[in-house]
Amino acid sequence: MSGRGEPGERGERGALRRVLPEGRRFLRGRGRVLVALSGWSLLESVQTFLGGYGVARALDDGFLAGRTGAGLAWLAVAAAAVLLGWPAVRGVFAALAGLVEPLRDGLVRRAVDQALGAALADPARADPTAAVSRLTHQTEIARDSFAGLVLTARSFVFTTAGALLGMAALDPRLLAVVLPPLLAGLVLFAATFPPMAA
Repeated sequence: MSGRGEPGERGERGALRRVLPEGRRFLRGRGRVLVALSGWSLLESVQTFLGGYGVARALDDGFLAGRTGAGLAWLAVAAAAVLLGWPAVRGVFAALAGLVEPLRDGLVRRAVDQALGAALADPARADPTAAVSRLTHQTEIARDSFAGLVLTARSFVFTTAGALLGMAALDPRLLAVVLPPLLAGLVLFAATFPPMAA
């Protein structure tokens, strides 16, 4: 008995099987860039944690407790965290370039190889317009999409970690309210990822 969605599912799995090995090879060859990106992202999540924690402590231990000096000191911690953020953002984008630009270069090489191979195999059917489109428009779309995916995934992982750590530091009971819907969202995302990747 076969379901109606089986051909589409096979296509999704086939697309993933084609892309995943190349993706793993690409990422394995850029371990240092990934470590740098993770390090800068970790610094950014520390900034998120310190900013939120500083404001919360400024209110709870400072102004609401009638201790203005303590409140101002915690606000200074939050302000210092904001200042800590700009080198982190700069480092993230520098590391991102080290990941995204080689991908674009590889796509350009592949498009040139395919265009030259097709032109040599059958010069009469060679389409220079399509080759130029692949070289410019399509590679830039792939590059920008990859950069957007990396930035979104990185931001989600590290910002979520910083926010959860901040909640745990302020009141661990908050995690019981926040974690179940967060985990449910992650499960739904994991379920929809194969069709999106295909």
